[in-house]
Amino acid sequence: MSILSVENLNVKYNGKKGIHHIVQNISFSVEEGGCLCILGESGSGKSTLGRIITGLLKPTSGQYVFLDKEPYLNNKNRKFLSERICVVFQDYTTSVNPRFSAAEILKEPLTLLGRRNHQKLDYDKKVKDLLQLVELDSSFARRFPHQLSGGQLQRLCIARAVAIQPQIILFDEAG
Repeated sequence: MSILSVENLNVKYNGKKGIHHIVQNISFSVEEGGCLCILGESGSGKSTLGRIITGLLKPTSGQYVFLDKEPYLNNKNRKFLSERICVVFQDYTTSVNPRFSAAEILKEPLTLLGRRNHQKLDYDKKVKDLLQLVELDSSFARRFPHQLSGGQLQRLCIARAVAIQPQIILFDEAG
């Protein structure tokens, strides 16, 4: 079953030098449990495509369907998307709150998961399980972002993305 379908997607901007075609005739689908890698040089439209997938940008033309919906941002779709698509950003240091411990960083999305599933979660156990999933010791729960190496911080961000069990995890220039 296809959870994401993109057909003949186009994005163009009107600039000082005329029309700029950022994304041209892109088509693909992602099946449940599948993986898709989009490669291209700087300026080729990868980030623009990511903004479309997360609902932040509406294409100029073409169709984008995620779980049988066209999810362009409005209040109803914002919640729908935030519960089903997670992004792991390229710059890990600016994508986490430096004043939060690793446990607090992981508890944020878990709060959303608990509300979505109408259940009370054992946050300490879930944090421990998520850290173990990305091969970080449970002692990392007490550490702050500045106390982690780049690789450890990247794994913490991946654990945060996995925490709400999204249908799609979008990696922006995964290392």
